[in-house]
Amino acid sequence: PGNYDYYQVDGDEIHEVAVGPVHAGVIEPGHFRFNCIGERVLHLEIQLGYQHRSVENLFHDVVAKRLPILAENIAGDTTIGHCLCMAQAIESLTQVQPDTGAQIIRTIALELERLANHIGDLGALSGDVAFLPPANYFGRIRGDFLNLMLLICGNRFGKGLVRPGGVRFDLPDDVRKTLDERLKELKPQVIHVLDLLFSASTVRARFEDCGAVSNYDAEQLGLVGPAGRASGMAYDARRCFPTEHYSLLEIPENKKPSGDVYARARVRYNEVLQSIHIIESLIALPVKTGCVDHTIKSLPPSAFVVTVNEAWRGEVSHAIITDKNGKIMRYKVKDPSFHNWNGLAMSLRDTGISDFPLNNKSFNLSYCGFDL
Repeated sequence: PGNYDYYQVDGDEIHEVAVGPVHAGVIEPGHFRFNCIGERVLHLEIQLGYQHRSVENLFHDVVAKRLPILAENIAGDTTIGHCLCMAQAIESLTQVQPDTGAQIIRTIALELERLANHIGDLGALSGDVAFLPPANYFGRIRGDFLNLMLLICGNRFGKGLVRPGGVRFDLPDDVRKTLDERLKELKPQVIHVLDLLFSASTVRARFEDCGAVSNYDAEQLGLVGPAGRASGMAYDARRCFPTEHYSLLEIPENKKPSGDVYARARVRYNEVLQSIHIIESLIALPVKTGCVDHTIKSLPPSAFVVTVNEAWRGEVSHAIITDKNGKIMRYKVKDPSFHNWNGLAMSLRDTGISDFPLNNKSFNLSYCGFDL
């Protein structure tokens, strides 16, 4: 059962390099098999599955009030994205409509999640090219934005906030005021560090023309999120399939043509500023909501629903099929990493193997989101 036939490249000068599944860091497990000629990568094969937990099957038998807890833990850094898809699916099946206040709070939470993770990625990219000032600044600023989520719901990753029917926490005036004050403090700091990173010629020299994925390849592979938009694909679920308060927001198109590390970093740059603007506009709205907790009704029989949201890595989708008794018969989860791992493999073709860490971080994909 442990045998796996890896793709092999024939040739006297071909050699293989194996990396993982255990890595030199507190990160998830995955195996990377490089076929190289000298330092040049001809083919990268990525083997995943080390974190398979049978998540989808767990949804079939769990009691209704534990559905959100399962959804929140599909991928810990995408708590809001996955839990929101689950909640919307249940709401659609039970004909429940969250009030306007709940929709606004959900939108704020999703943008805070996007903001914190994009800033963390930009800091990690800085560290990978040994440009340490932005890496250190971004690490601290990421924590500041996670603390804003903590202020809203008591958890830095948003666990316990989103539930079918709405949210479990309101945004009282004092919390909104604190959020507004902290955003006003953090925004100029973010802009300053972004300028520090992207104005450095040495950084651009490492980012540009590194790990490029063409628009054609991106479309064929179905890349989503920043990885897809960096290769010229305009798709953003917030614009194409707006949910919550996004239907009332103008989400600008954010795509780049080059498909390289620089493009993927620049897409994040733009989305960081967009998310700050969105959150600022929403916390200015004095909207209240009735807090809910586990308001899941019995599900209708022989029903089918699909939900889609734009999480920070890209499109997240959940689907539910119920049987004739209203019991969940099939629960399907699609994390954005499901599409994008092949994009990482493609980006390494004809690239120096020493550029793998930088390329890998520019995608920053989820192992557990793929393994499920």
